[in-house]
Amino acid sequence: MQIVKATPQELNRLLAAEKLALPIEQSFVWQEFDKKVTGRKPLGVFFVKSDSNETVAIAAMTLYTQKSYSWIWIKHGPCFVETKPDAETVTNTLKSIVTYAKKVAKDAAFIRVTSPKVDFALKPPIHHTMYDRTILIDINVADETLLAGMTRGGRYDVKKSLKSGLEFRELSGKKAAKEFDAYFSILEETATRDGFRTNSRQTYEHMLSALDKNVSLFVAEKDGEPVTWAIVTNFAGKGVYYYAAGNALGRELCASYGLQYFVMRTLRDKGCHQYDMMGIASPDYPSYEKVTGFKKKFSHNIVDIHKTFDIPLSSRYAAIRFAKKLKEVTHK
Repeated sequence: MQIVKATPQELNRLLAAEKLALPIEQSFVWQEFDKKVTGRKPLGVFFVKSDSNETVAIAAMTLYTQKSYSWIWIKHGPCFVETKPDAETVTNTLKSIVTYAKKVAKDAAFIRVTSPKVDFALKPPIHHTMYDRTILIDINVADETLLAGMTRGGRYDVKKSLKSGLEFRELSGKKAAKEFDAYFSILEETATRDGFRTNSRQTYEHMLSALDKNVSLFVAEKDGEPVTWAIVTNFAGKGVYYYAAGNALGRELCASYGLQYFVMRTLRDKGCHQYDMMGIASPDYPSYEKVTGFKKKFSHNIVDIHKTFDIPLSSRYAAIRFAKKLKEVTHK
């Protein structure tokens, strides 16, 4: 197999011909976002080709750099053309990616991929920032069917939200980026309440401005003031629930439930057929437990997806993993 750098035109032709459900993170659109974020260097979108010159996979690569090491992330990829590639195809694809990575990023300690499990040097990821179970909702249906697919409690909370005097609206990515200060303050309140760490404000602003037409900020307002919001991507017929926040009043009014209903209907009207709630708890990712109950109220369709792995590129990987485990032990 060989790795060939793709152009946007070539990728668009392949997507049109194969009708692939390419994740937005594996697109040129996402590479534009990565360009703007400190510590990230997009390397390009690549075709992995067989010996007969057939494209078997797509891999968008970004080099991430921290204080002491760097790695390559193929986020939600490589994306295989075949829905269920055989083990040999997966293994040879990963081998080709490793060979290429060692040439173009000699300082990278490892590659992070999302892949079927094969007999290869796949290690559990050092940073648990992904997930292996999610909820997928078919939104190409009537409103009544959307509601019927929810739990009884979910329908109750949606209806309560819709009766609470809230207004729901959608902001384009670029407009939201310019106005994000007010929304970031709600995120800070949410992070303090729920005990998580946010990205920098600039990261969200870069995401919104760079993805532009492929992202929206949906907001629930009470008396003209935002109380709950969600950043949702929209690419290749699929919406993904990326980030969200809500203040105390938003929680009291069940604003997030009405907002999600509004999101799904809006995405459907844009031509999306599927909505990904982006991660729920599983044995390997128990930290998602806090949001799992909320997400399960919208659908019973729980889907297992491929796991994320690290592929070591040098002996530095073992040292990085040891140092991280040592830090975890000493901070308990």
